[in-house]
Amino acid sequence: MSRRREDSPEFKREAIALTRQPGVSCRQIALEVGINPNLLSRWRRQADEETDKAFKGSSWDNLSSASGCGVFK
Repeated sequence: MSRRREDSPEFKREAIALTRQPGVSCRQIALEVGINPNLLSRWRRQADEETDKAFKGSSWDNLSSASGCGVFK
């Protein structure tokens, strides 16, 4: 049985930052960094909702939330 992938808070922050570039989509970035687009959208929503709390430590790996993401120009 395989283990669930655990991405570092730094990786999550960097991936989210890439989605904030003009003309790119969450899907495009997710595929480039090797994660599911829905996962990146979830991370982005979590970061937007809890800006001061998002991805500060390993406790994030136990959380989940729904998300959405589109193209940013």
